[in-house]
Amino acid sequence: MVSEVLQVLPSFGSSSSTDGISASGSIKDVRQINNLPFYIRAFKDVLNEAATGISARNSGEVTNFSFLGGTLLEKFINNNFTPETKDIIKSFDKSLLDSKASQKAIEELFDCKFQVNSTGKLALTASKEALKASPIKLAAGKVAADILGVTTRFGLLTSGLTEAPDLYKSYKNGDFCKQTVRSTTKIGVSTVAFGVIAHIAKEFAPKPIKTLIMFGGAISGSIMATKATDKLLNKVMGKSIKAQNEEARKRFAEMQLMGLS
Repeated sequence: MVSEVLQVLPSFGSSSSTDGISASGSIKDVRQINNLPFYIRAFKDVLNEAATGISARNSGEVTNFSFLGGTLLEKFINNNFTPETKDIIKSFDKSLLDSKASQKAIEELFDCKFQVNSTGKLALTASKEALKASPIKLAAGKVAADILGVTTRFGLLTSGLTEAPDLYKSYKNGDFCKQTVRSTTKIGVSTVAFGVIAHIAKEFAPKPIKTLIMFGGAISGSIMATKATDKLLNKVMGKSIKAQNEEARKRFAEMQLMGLS
């Protein structure tokens, strides 16, 4: 269980709004716990929502995270780096939604429009004509926007780095291509699962427990999706050479114990 908790690491990042939680892949299956300052804030939100029944989350807003925002690491960078370096880091510390290309693609695909609402948060809307013609398009656009919004660039980079040891071992074992497919698929599935579940919770969860469901549900869903992907990949591609070697060592150890008994 400890390894699974550690694996929830990379794309969780922090929210640049009050929205909550980010995700990606699995330091194998679970990559969402690298931001304790943010989670402390999220836990406070859970308690406040439970006590007051008032949610800090506006379902009309698009979830949009940064990886460093509000963390101790951000404070360290602000206090110790030059303005030029800080600008470079901040320009990279964005979600995949923080680009004109991403927003334009969603607008064109789902016939909707991004705008900044009265609270200064990014929201996705559609004209009355578009809603009447296809109300599902706006809903699908919001899901796509939230998936991109919870996926940060630093998060993806960190997720990739957590897969590096397995990729290196697979390279030495002659299993690099398979492991590349496994790692890429797991990161992708976990990211999408986290974004979808966080979006559903944000839109439909009861207000007093909205943050709790977003926080716990998205993590749990991401873990389960990654484990299911692992099992599916094992069936489709066969077990990795690393897994086969581990099983062989385990069987050999069991045979030795049987021989000694």
